[in-house]
Formats: sequence, structure tokens, C-alpha cells
Amino acid sequence: MKDTNPDERTLAQLKLMYEIKKLKAEVEQLNAQTSRLNRETEQYLVNVSNEGIKLATEKLKLEAEILKLKEETRWHKVAVMGGLCGAVLALIVLVWRLAF
Repeated sequence: MKDTNPDERTLAQLKLMYEIKKLKAEVEQLNAQTSRLNRETEQYLVNVSNEGIKLATEKLKLEAEILKLKEETRWHKVAVMGGLCGAVLALIVLVWRLAF
């Protein structure tokens, strides 16, 4: 086998060193992009979590309002029924007095 001359070997080594430096720079750039994306993802997750908390709180408020309205409606029904019973009783008393 023929041995390569020192100039060719040096040139090949220089090319390899250049490629290694280029790849290292590319790796550093990719690491920086990864870090940025990780920070953005973390912030997105925090925002989504906060929005979920807001929505859950709003849902609870709405459910409490619905329960309050149901309770008020029930008492209105009781009041109406009480009024109707009172009116019927007054009518019975009136008819009773008129009859006897």
C-alpha cells in the first residue's frame, strides 16, 4: 500500500477539523433552539393551566348561580301555592258564611 503524503494527510485533518467545528456549531444552535422551545412549551402549559383554572372557577360560579336560581324558584312555587291555598280557603270561608 502506498502511504499518503504528509500534505494530503494534513489537508484531510484540516477538513475533518472544519467539519467537526461546523457540526459543533450546528449542535449548539440546535441546543439553543431546543431550550427556547422548552421555555415556550413550559409557558404555554402554564397559560393553558391558568386558563383551565379560570374556566373551572367560572363553571363553579355558574353552577352556584343555577342552584341559587333553583332554590329561589322553589320558594316562589311555595309562595304561589301558599297564596292559592289561602285564596281557596278564603273562598271556602266566604261560601260557608254565605251558605249559613
